[in-house]
Amino acid sequence: MLVLSLACVVAVIVMIVSLCMPKEAEQKSFVPPPFDDGAAVGEPTVPDHLGYSILYQEGMSFKVGICGKINVTNGSADVYLTNVSENNVWLKVRFYDRSGDIVGESGLIKPGEYLQSVTLNDISDTDNITVKVMSYEPDTYKSMGAITLNPKISILTT
Repeated sequence: MLVLSLACVVAVIVMIVSLCMPKEAEQKSFVPPPFDDGAAVGEPTVPDHLGYSILYQEGMSFKVGICGKINVTNGSADVYLTNVSENNVWLKVRFYDRSGDIVGESGLIKPGEYLQSVTLNDISDTDNITVKVMSYEPDTYKSMGAITLNPKISILTT
């Protein structure tokens, strides 16, 4: 009888403690990224020295135009991100520093649009910036793949 009483008391204590403990953080709901206000319709005219090209490999769900050399002037990075018109995805780009923190990102651009530049936070270590282009299925925002690049980044003074 003593053992059963003790087990019952322990069970009640465990229940009280579990009810009083803070609950795990509620799962955040997905917030779709906005479209970029700076997007322009058409294909960009990109200076030759920026190494702009259309990237695609067999198996990718999209083609993307982007610069291999990115100039940053007054916090604005010229990427010339292009979502080619034959794509069926929305694109966006993110810049990450060495620690994996986001230092800049665009909004979404639709097929047939391009974005000349993206605003970056203060960056000092340009050798360790990673650029990630992400693609989304229209309306569902399902990921359609991503590519990661390590472009040459130059900070220009005005």
